[in-house]
Amino acid sequence: MKEWHLENMKKTVANYVIGLLDNATLHQKRHHKKYSGNLAWVHRMIGTDIRHGVTVGEILDFLDKIRSRNEFADIRNKEGSLERLDLVKIHFSTPMPY
Repeated sequence: MKEWHLENMKKTVANYVIGLLDNATLHQKRHHKKYSGNLAWVHRMIGTDIRHGVTVGEILDFLDKIRSRNEFADIRNKEGSLERLDLVKIHFSTPMPY
């Protein structure tokens, strides 16, 4: 079960960081506006994955892989992707006040 949630976390982060494609359909635009492009939704989905066994260290490692490895170069080349990546990293690297 943990492996599934680890993959789900990777897909969620990748979809958020990539953003909306240029040739997106109307359905994809609506879905992106409601879910994939919403930072609060991304945090909530990753929080669910954490409750099912994914660690914060694994999340931060994946974020570092996106930033540094060549296999994720196409993700980094999208406009605004590094800013969105930083937003996710800030949320999971700083301690929460509650």
